Amino acid sequence: MIDSCVFVKLFLDEKDRTDVIAFLRHARESGLALIAPGLFLYETLAVAAGSVFGARACHQLIREFVKAGFQLVEPDDDVVEQAITIANHGNPKSGFPTFYDSAYHALAMTRGGMFLTSDARHVAKAAALGSVVLLKDWKSGLSA
Repeated sequence: MIDSCVFVKLFLDEKDRTDVIAFLRHARESGLALIAPGLFLYETLAVAAGSVFGARACHQLIREFVKAGFQLVEPDDDVVEQAITIANHGNPKSGFPTFYDSAYHALAMTRGGMFLTSDARHVAKAAALGSVVLLKDWKSGLSA
């Protein structure tokens, strides 16, 4: 499971871009399945539309990933129920996970996978539920 905030680092000039490239190279070489909920497409295109890279180039990049086996799936009822549980995990003082991030996380949990994100706030709020790892820790997350 790859978060849109991780994927967009492929075309944004951010310091941890090399981590994304290393992870994707590892995923390809090891046959690791990459999936994301359908909302990934729109989240990623929205970021690209506001960048020099552009939405069309981003759409083509996503299509190439899909051709290589990346799957965009619509969440079923089990995923939605799990996402609701995750989104309610937190407290009014520190906040709650967003439903969008919870949908990615829930898809990973219901598929027995790991949600790779660069959103430290989500990890802080939902790490106790398992199946989530920060981009910088992707290597240790694969062995967990």
